[in-house]
Amino acid sequence: MLSKVEILAKWYREVWEDGNLDVIESYFNIAARDQRLLPGSDIEPSEIREWVGVLRGLVDNIQVRTIHSIEQGDWLSAILEISCSRRSDGAPIKVIQQIMLRFDGDKKAETYPLFDFLQFFEQLGLLPHDVHALLLAGTKFE
Repeated sequence: MLSKVEILAKWYREVWEDGNLDVIESYFNIAARDQRLLPGSDIEPSEIREWVGVLRGLVDNIQVRTIHSIEQGDWLSAILEISCSRRSDGAPIKVIQQIMLRFDGDKKAETYPLFDFLQFFEQLGLLPHDVHALLLAGTKFE
């Protein structure tokens, strides 16, 4: 049986890197999700399908690397580095994601990802350079 971090790495390889959206549901145990840590804030498989589809439309050559992970009981917490390139011109993009998951056996029962959208869309050229600092300074975008 694979460890939780190995399951997570396989998930990112199959779904994000290879674009195999048909396997998304096979990684989840929907029935085990009735006792969520944060009811109403968990990510659904359909949302993942939509997000990865959008992501793959904007970038190529997605590679996901686990920087650090901690397993405790049914839970896995990981910091991931996602490297890819802009479709428009091939410029490199690198963004960090943190994720916390609860497993039921070898299936995901809950998943709570935090993705750095500001950094991602800034590197895509869809937000201004240093957008985080601009927003903290109160800059309004028309």
